[in-house]
Amino acid sequence: MTKEIIGNWKMNGLLSCEATFCEIMSGYAEYDSLSASADSDCEGARLTICPPSTLLYRFSSLARERDSRVLLGGQSCHHAAEGSFTGDISASMLHDCGAHRTLLGHAERRASGENDGMISRQLLAALHSGLTPILCVGEDMDERSSGRTRIRLEEQLAGALLLVREMGISMPSLLIAYEPLWAIGSGELPSVDEISQALECIMASVYDFSEVSVLYGGSVTSKNAAAILDCSDGLLIGKASLDSDELLSIVGLCYDSV
Repeated sequence: MTKEIIGNWKMNGLLSCEATFCEIMSGYAEYDSLSASADSDCEGARLTICPPSTLLYRFSSLARERDSRVLLGGQSCHHAAEGSFTGDISASMLHDCGAHRTLLGHAERRASGENDGMISRQLLAALHSGLTPILCVGEDMDERSSGRTRIRLEEQLAGALLLVREMGISMPSLLIAYEPLWAIGSGELPSVDEISQALECIMASVYDFSEVSVLYGGSVTSKNAAAILDCSDGLLIGKASLDSDELLSIVGLCYDSV
């Protein structure tokens, strides 16, 4: 199946990063070209970049100029379509700037005060604006140490998807990223067995949705990506996605059979 590769640039990137994005688009186009010309069943990767919102419109314009298949995403959105919410950005604004998707419930947003109820409303706003949600869930070190990983994941998923289920809203697709809080930016990584168990728990919790892709995120690099890709539908990549060579090396792992 096609692997989902999502680069989260977080609060990094100025207009001068245009060159990096162009390198990413060119490298991704080469992989796609090789895949299309090869006698292979390889479906490769679907690549999404989530830059700061200040870069969305410019990157969207560059992608259109090059007819690039790289998708763009926001890093979060407010639950309201508009209003007196200084410093926030709405899902419709992201869509208007060229975003196709948006991250929701990232651990760093949760740490700043977002809770499952807020994320549930944000998810609705994203769907109403035509964005595909990329829902992030994960446990902290205390929850992991006490054996509560499964319980915490189930709680976060139930809370974030509450309104969608209550209102009977269908989603064409849903992406869920498992990102253990203790692994983000730490260089530490769960074992493949731990990742597999967490992803199985997530899939069991969203059995009522038809198209779900479950990704892993947390200290992903080109050195550890292959093993994680073998047990997941893709990757949510932080720091490594700011380096075009490193990101493209990870993308290339999805085309190894070409």
